Amino acid sequence: MFLTNHRPALRGLAPVRLAPLGLAIASSLLLAACVGSPNQTTTTDEGLPQLDQKTVIAVGNGPHGIALAGGTIINSNPKSGSISLIDPESETVVKTLEVGSPDSNSPTQAQATHDGLYAVTMDSKANLLRVVKGETRAIVSTVALGKKPGSKLVWADDITAYLAVGTTADANVIKITWPNGFEADAATESLTVSRPEASSFTAGFLAVGGGYLAVPNGADNAVSFVKLGESASPTTLQEGNGPGPVGISTADGGAVLLFGNKNSSTVVLYDLSAKQKLATLQVGSTPTDMVLRADGRFAYVTCNGSGEVAVIDVEGRKLHGMVKVGRGLADSPSKPVHIYAVAKPAEASGYRVTHEGHDEIAQQIWVGGDGDASVTVLDAETQKAIAVIKVGKGHHKMAFTAAKAFVSNLTDNTVSVIDRRAIR
Repeated sequence: MFLTNHRPALRGLAPVRLAPLGLAIASSLLLAACVGSPNQTTTTDEGLPQLDQKTVIAVGNGPHGIALAGGTIINSNPKSGSISLIDPESETVVKTLEVGSPDSNSPTQAQATHDGLYAVTMDSKANLLRVVKGETRAIVSTVALGKKPGSKLVWADDITAYLAVGTTADANVIKITWPNGFEADAATESLTVSRPEASSFTAGFLAVGGGYLAVPNGADNAVSFVKLGESASPTTLQEGNGPGPVGISTADGGAVLLFGNKNSSTVVLYDLSAKQKLATLQVGSTPTDMVLRADGRFAYVTCNGSGEVAVIDVEGRKLHGMVKVGRGLADSPSKPVHIYAVAKPAEASGYRVTHEGHDEIAQQIWVGGDGDASVTVLDAETQKAIAVIKVGKGHHKMAFTAAKAFVSNLTDNTVSVIDRRAIR
């Protein structure tokens, strides 16, 4: 998500590859049948459409990791020790992979590979990664980590990923490489990216971009970074209180680090090459997650405590504005956490946009409202909310096809399906 300027948007354009079902589809797994495109139920005082989910799919317990791979939606269920495989066309669970007792196995995050054919799922109890091939709907390899994985795996290139791990500051990052393909053994390398004096470490976010790797450590109130390929010791910043969400913008060939501080409600911008702080921006309460627009010119930060998204103008080094999200917008708490940037559906108006003479793919920003069972969609050009969709309850992770969004509902043990083409 934080790696390149164009790959996230372009990947959203690829045709969805659907493997032949060849499997019996148990109708009991479907809580509600497909009812067509979401219908407008009401509007906010600002005239914003409020829509309903299209379909609800029953999955395992506590779904909290979801990705599209090889024409299959890969959904992790940590509380039942299983992975639900969903056919996006029929919107049904077509296979469930049982990985073991939830007492010792907890599949959580799921992230697609660059080629879109595999999903890498993390297990916070078994301390390993599983690679699922979407086309065959099977686990094809595993990677032992030795330490508990954090909440994000990020890609440096087509075969190399980085992951924060563990509870101590030494060897707090693992570099994982698949030189012979994702169905073969992976090579791992442990790295220490933290302040030398730190004793504990909170495994969570990390970011790669512009040749740099950055890792926040909330337990140490610090963010450390290294230049990849060099042996120099990490540089550590202590700017703000409770760093968590982090990203690296490579707009115009630069490398600007952005990180949010949960306890001081700030976002810091820092030039990695010049090793110079650019700005400290006051945003909404409790910055929780971050995503960059594909061109790196804007960053979007969920502010869980104030029910808003902070829109950061990276080039201008300033806060562009705060956008209220959720079904009640300013009137009820949405508690946004997870946020995604995704290409607009091809059928949508303004599918392509032009920035400084370059034709680019227009994007939308999708925000999960954990407090009011909602998803809010922002237009990444106007920086305004364009729709709110009612979904199930719980933390909302999301996966996208060209025409649909799949939203995990942790509390309800379901996945919501949204017709993206109904959102303009």
